[in-house]
Amino acid sequence: MVNKTTVLLLLKDRTEFTKRWLHVHNDINFNIPVHIADGSLNDCNERIISDFISRKNNLNITYKHYGKDTNLNKFYSKIINSIEDIDSKYVILSCNDDFLIKESILEGSHFLDNNHEFVATAGPVFDTTMCQTKTSHNQIRGILSHPINQYPAFDRIEELAESRIYNYLSGRKNSYIWSALHRKNVLLETSKVIHRISPPDLRFQEHLNALLTLAKGKVSGGMQCMTLHQSNTMESEGAKIMNNLGTWYKWLQTNEWLECYTKMVIEIVNLIEPKDKSTKKELNRRIEFYYQALIGQLIIREFHQSYKEELFVDGEQIPKNSHVYGIWDKISKIIS
Repeated sequence: MVNKTTVLLLLKDRTEFTKRWLHVHNDINFNIPVHIADGSLNDCNERIISDFISRKNNLNITYKHYGKDTNLNKFYSKIINSIEDIDSKYVILSCNDDFLIKESILEGSHFLDNNHEFVATAGPVFDTTMCQTKTSHNQIRGILSHPINQYPAFDRIEELAESRIYNYLSGRKNSYIWSALHRKNVLLETSKVIHRISPPDLRFQEHLNALLTLAKGKVSGGMQCMTLHQSNTMESEGAKIMNNLGTWYKWLQTNEWLECYTKMVIEIVNLIEPKDKSTKKELNRRIEFYYQALIGQLIIREFHQSYKEELFVDGEQIPKNSHVYGIWDKISKIIS
């Protein structure tokens, strides 16, 4: 049987989270193939995974260390090289603080099989936090909070790429496409563009991933939740990078930000055809305006808490009668 879908698990250190990820997904019988792309600075993850593979388990794992992720350019290279090593049609990205829902991912694979105009399909991403039972558990074990729908997924099915991008940005929802199930060939193309631009901020990478994906085709938001994300891991590499760069207001004052922004707009414009009789120059200007509105929103949020509260209402809790809640409950019991 040909494998249609692969989980691409991106690692850098955090070995205790790796142990937990393997343990949890083994215990919930997660049998979708997993390709682990390691960029750790030492061999601890490699030894953990090698030992796990050597024992009888329920996971279908391949592993490769792609060199040390000493900077973001190497991280972007790792993503490209690891996608090229995958032979399935569809890929979903994951980190070792995520918990994946097999049935929802398979539902997404079936959807993409039957809807060729769509390049990705997504469901809401539910956030959960770790309520520690002991300080020594260090965010790894404890009681998980009831998951909240922090990142709702919406259909972007407009026929024109420009309309998809406009409605995505004006809808103020800009986080879910990274966690979608992607067509491998499209994810590879967008990853190569991101590598060419090589943004020094993962927030910019996330925006690029979303906007380039929308430029390539339609995205469905109709799936059930595929990813439960632990939001208080306290030690992510992305958080360290963003803390060093500071706020959007601080970062956009640099020449580096303007260089990345200019490259991003050019790449997006090159992927889409202008509507009506617009010139490429006119399209370039419209894309700039759309994205500048998002940047303005992000800056306003930094200085006005009331605006942020109006913009993002509290997420809904996952229904207790849903299949996803059942998986969360099982995971919570495993790690408590």
